[in-house]
Amino acid sequence: MTFNFYVEFVGKDEISLQRTIEAFEMIKSTKAAIDIEDVELDEDNMPISEIYDLPFINYLTNTEKAYFSNLSSEEHDEWQREWFSTPIAIRHSRQMICPQWDLGSMLDTFWNGEYDLIDIQEKDSKYYLTFNPHAYPYGGTGCIRVSASQKVS
Repeated sequence: MTFNFYVEFVGKDEISLQRTIEAFEMIKSTKAAIDIEDVELDEDNMPISEIYDLPFINYLTNTEKAYFSNLSSEEHDEWQREWFSTPIAIRHSRQMICPQWDLGSMLDTFWNGEYDLIDIQEKDSKYYLTFNPHAYPYGGTGCIRVSASQKVS
């Protein structure tokens, strides 16, 4: 097994691992379509495809859906006011409570990430979500780690 860029994780159980692999394949195929084809995007730069429509959202368990932030516009505005009124030293520290990723932002980061998603490989009871960045910096692995952590321990 040879690769340079990966996110390592341990499967929670066989069912969760299979769901992680299936979700990865859905995200990977949509990202490839966006990279290769002229896929129609909505006003938030999201692909108008089954991956973001109800079939994908219904693929997630209620626990997985609950992980993602779902702030109303009023709640988001309130959080923005608190964020910008907080001194920078605190704002960029662990003291600052921030909302979790929202599902749309996670998917958008996958779509726009400057990397190719490769596959999920297994070695010594650990799994490796592998990817090849196009350049450095490539935006980090935040969305990859979030997506893998929802279905694994």
